[in-house]
Amino acid sequence: MNPVKVSLDAKKRTVKPNDRDIKTISSTIHKNPVEIPLDTLADCAGNKGFTFAPAIFNGNRRAANVSEIQLICLDFDNKDLKISFDEALDRSEKLDLPIAFAYETFSSINRSKFRIVYRYFEPIVNQNFYKIIINILFELFPEADRAASDWSRIFFGGKKLLTDVNLKTIHPQRLFSSLYQHYSENTKTKVKNIEKFALSNNIELINNTFHTDIINIKTGTTLDEPVIYNKDNSNLFPDETFIIYQNNSKAINKKIQFSDTKVNHITNSDIYNGCSLLRDFKDGKRWLYYPEIWGILTNLIHIKGGKKYFKSIIDSLYNSNKSIYPYNYEKWYSNIKQITNCPYAPQRCENFCPYSDSCNHSKNIITTLKTHKNKITVLYNKINYISKE
Repeated sequence: MNPVKVSLDAKKRTVKPNDRDIKTISSTIHKNPVEIPLDTLADCAGNKGFTFAPAIFNGNRRAANVSEIQLICLDFDNKDLKISFDEALDRSEKLDLPIAFAYETFSSINRSKFRIVYRYFEPIVNQNFYKIIINILFELFPEADRAASDWSRIFFGGKKLLTDVNLKTIHPQRLFSSLYQHYSENTKTKVKNIEKFALSNNIELINNTFHTDIINIKTGTTLDEPVIYNKDNSNLFPDETFIIYQNNSKAINKKIQFSDTKVNHITNSDIYNGCSLLRDFKDGKRWLYYPEIWGILTNLIHIKGGKKYFKSIIDSLYNSNKSIYPYNYEKWYSNIKQITNCPYAPQRCENFCPYSDSCNHSKNIITTLKTHKNKITVLYNKINYISKE
């Protein structure tokens, strides 16, 4: 099962550590970074009481020394705002946020106190980026203890796992779209909540929509715009990068009238026959990951009739069998509104499509489908060479 890097205490426990033990754990846990399968960690923390820190450190356990963190933990002690475990589980499912695992804490009685652990799709190395991600989760779960905003925090183990282990991950697109969904329909209340969150997190707005994008950025590149992105000066991450635009003084809500011009002369049949991934999606051939559908949608909104075609696909999948519908129907309709208000550039095929190494494609779905007679389009499928030697 996919491993994660965490700092793990060496001692199994059946009760919450006392003050003396906590002091020892806090001062030594950074010395034991491990790369461990997710199901093993869930068993150690959830069933066997091992204390862990989701982060690994360069030096003592303090925020400035965090090297990376991939697991994001929410602690529900139900001291002030109350929420049951079942309610938290239902809300997470409604918002389409897969839980990696959850467990009951030592002081809990009948699941009154618990921790929910999410797994981000890649290690987070930027503390400001982490703060925005965790603040979105706090907005979605105001009942959670905000002490988890400290990414160097340790979490005591528990006495029982409450869920199965889930390998699905959360992505920034998924989190922001969950926030839109949580704020309900496009009412004054929704806009007010969006503006409030943008102001407190210094995020730029365009047409009541958080200004974020996915771009290709080379390792070590410095952007001119004030942005936050999760990338360091190593080769740890691919060139595709999710960025959040910021304003240095206050949140600005720009009003921009986007052109209604769409790419013409691409039919639904052209899209279906020309994109293997979309065929999988429409035919229900396999379950698509969130970034795969998001990548399709960022292309289709720029094609005349593409948004309507996308809606027809999710409607058809939903109506064919509502009891086992594999996607969050309400959320994808919310995503359509979000992308329409702040249009994303069409994502490159190589950044989201599993067929990108095997099919003849151009930069994205649109440029691939717009190859006409007497026109040359550079294909991005890679050819591997070996030396004569």
